[in-house]
Amino acid sequence: MKKYFYLVFILHLTIGCKKIEKEPSKNTLNLNNSDSTITVNDNKKILSKIINSFHKAKKIVITEKTTIVDITQDTEQIEFGNFNYRLPCLDKETFDNFLLKNQSPVKIKGNFYTQKNIVILENQQINEVLKNSIYNGWKKFYETYGEEAQGLLTLSRIGFNKKKNKALLYYSNQSNNTNGGGYVLVFKKIKNDWEICSSTQVWIA
Repeated sequence: MKKYFYLVFILHLTIGCKKIEKEPSKNTLNLNNSDSTITVNDNKKILSKIINSFHKAKKIVITEKTTIVDITQDTEQIEFGNFNYRLPCLDKETFDNFLLKNQSPVKIKGNFYTQKNIVILENQQINEVLKNSIYNGWKKFYETYGEEAQGLLTLSRIGFNKKKNKALLYYSNQSNNTNGGGYVLVFKKIKNDWEICSSTQVWIA
């Protein structure tokens, strides 16, 4: 049986010997209020592109908390150079900021640029729907949220470079026990809009 992911996908990343300082504690990613380092518009534009990439889905179901990047584990060492090989337009500054931003989960709050119906679920709600069994849980999921839902989407926080013209994001989507995947995308800002310049799939179910 393929491994089942539905709450959080942890990327085990390291960047050589450089120490990553811990970001000050922040509990909420509010898309309606400014962040100290990036504008609401940049966050919202990039995340909305992921939302709108599910073209056939009328409803998007999202986990309330962002995923995390665990840089304390010693399981698999992934150097920036190896990561950059799969994402050629990624720069180290953006990569480092992505690691910094995603050391702990935050709650997603606010609106997206989309016409789709957005449902944000707490972990308790997810567990309640999927608790009985993997297969029956997904049946209950679609009975609860409708066949028009795309599945269950988990987002990371976005890493930016200092110029705020490059961005790095991880997201995963699971639509049933045997259909899901996780992706890392690099965005480049072009004329006040964000376009994907590199992407790679990091897991599949």
